[in-house]
Amino acid sequence: MDRFKYVNDTLGHNVGDMLLKQVAERILSCVRSVDTVSRLGGDEFTLALDGVEDRGVVANIADKICKRIGEPYSFGGKDIYVTASIGISIHPDDGADIGELMKRADTAMFKAKERGGSFLFYEPEMEAVITNKVEIEQDLRQSLDREELDVFYQPKYDLQTYEVMGLEALVRWNHPDKGLIRPNDFIPLAEETDLISEIGLWVLISSCVQVKSWIDKGFEPMPVSVNLSGRQLENGDIIEQVAHVLEESGLESRYLELEITESVIMKQPEEV
Repeated sequence: MDRFKYVNDTLGHNVGDMLLKQVAERILSCVRSVDTVSRLGGDEFTLALDGVEDRGVVANIADKICKRIGEPYSFGGKDIYVTASIGISIHPDDGADIGELMKRADTAMFKAKERGGSFLFYEPEMEAVITNKVEIEQDLRQSLDREELDVFYQPKYDLQTYEVMGLEALVRWNHPDKGLIRPNDFIPLAEETDLISEIGLWVLISSCVQVKSWIDKGFEPMPVSVNLSGRQLENGDIIEQVAHVLEESGLESRYLELEITESVIMKQPEEV
């Protein structure tokens, strides 16, 4: 299941349990009585399709399950929408035993999760991608302690006067082996692992301290824009965090702008 933790966190574990039961029923409705459907744990299900040799048939079943799970669920008069990502391995091409087949289906599932609500067959080259992702995740967890993150300040210009009207804080990662890594290559991973909350707070602190330092040195004051992630807003303490950072840095609140993406606003408009 994609973002199932979000359902548990916002609606409670009772709703999460009921949702899992309905998901199981929908999966069962998409397969034959001779097939095996089990809940592996948490929000993961495993299907064993016996005697199906045509990849096209498997693809049709997986597509049917994705669409069926994507239909709305109703709890307490409210509709809930969730999606599922499916990874597929086939015997004997992808493994000789259940352990290999599970491992490779899992690899394909992680790749499918990048799109969400879809399915993928295992391909050998996926292993290298997953291995690299795991290595980057491990390094990213240590990047703050090793002081490898930097904030770059991109000027924002008034196109009529050509004057600099403000700055946008952009985080970069100086990886010891891979060099400068752009946000597109590590921010999505940080969001998946909830490291984004820690990184986001660090960027907020660094930006406020830097701008206050420039003001104290006599530079013309101008606002800095800092991006907030959906995870930071979900944590529920962003107001207290911002107030604390402003107080500690001494920066006036008029020199701090918070940027929130449209997708985050659409998901939780009242909280935002």
